[in-house]
Amino acid sequence: MYGLYFYNAASLACRFSSALTKVDVQAQWRSCTQITCVAPPQSPGAVEVSVTSNGVDYSPNFMSYTFTALLRLYSLAPSVGAAAGGGTVTVVGEAFIVGSAVACRS
Repeated sequence: MYGLYFYNAASLACRFSSALTKVDVQAQWRSCTQITCVAPPQSPGAVEVSVTSNGVDYSPNFMSYTFTALLRLYSLAPSVGAAAGGGTVTVVGEAFIVGSAVACRS
């Protein structure tokens, strides 16, 4: 997360808030303009992420973060192709995100 005036404090944390839950996780200070937080397990959906340096007062502004369902792959067709590449492969699965940049890699 990027911002301004982050303090290297023991109580530095990120709060992941939805309508039903608030989960605080410890943040790691990188600089006065950058911290990192590990996202906690959540149900799929959007949450608001805010920051605290004292464990009590949270930033009045927040950033949005979206948890997605676990992507599952079921099959490929065809399952073999030429070493030179260029063949079309159909991937069957679930939880693909509509409108996102989808790419395959080997």
